[in-house]
Amino acid sequence: MSTPAAANSSPQRDLSGRRTNDGVKALDSGDLSEALAALGDAAAIDPTYYLPRFNLGLTLKALRRWDDALDAFLAAWSRFPADGPVSVYASILWNVGIMATIAAKWPYAWRAWGALGYPVGWFFDYPPTIPLGPTWVQRAGHSPVLARRLDPARAEIVAVSADDDVLLPGTIVANDGSRIASKDHLGAELAVLPVLVILSTPAAK
Repeated sequence: MSTPAAANSSPQRDLSGRRTNDGVKALDSGDLSEALAALGDAAAIDPTYYLPRFNLGLTLKALRRWDDALDAFLAAWSRFPADGPVSVYASILWNVGIMATIAAKWPYAWRAWGALGYPVGWFFDYPPTIPLGPTWVQRAGHSPVLARRLDPARAEIVAVSADDDVLLPGTIVANDGSRIASKDHLGAELAVLPVLVILSTPAAK
């Protein structure tokens, strides 16, 4: 979720905050070009401010520019103040983990999941193993497919879909982690998570 800036006593921070808010409005309305321009301005005006970089990351994520989005979220993380909003900090970490997963930059994914409290050890240069149980995943325009979560951002398809001949069993996808619906499985209500991108297929393993 995009986050607007609050009023600030510093003229530089205040101007950056106003351009951040321009970018947030553009992002929320779907004008991604204007969002990029406004948030780029905001980041340049105040090089120490995390918030334009966080919202820039969200904009780049919407454009599916995964590596650029990761860079923006990492910049927001490195600038985040000790007394900043916990919910925004968690969102930054979550998005670092997702973007690092898609970009296969595994040390960043390990660091992000560890900072969020998941049980990780050293920051290895391969995918983490943090099994989180069954879930449903869904591509736009298709029915949910049963999967097992390999870590917070990755899920492996474990069942045949009724109408999606792309998500075959063994396919690994990156999901956004944001519940878009719920669906029953063996008497339990599981989250339905949106698929961002297919990471690998059974033939490619």
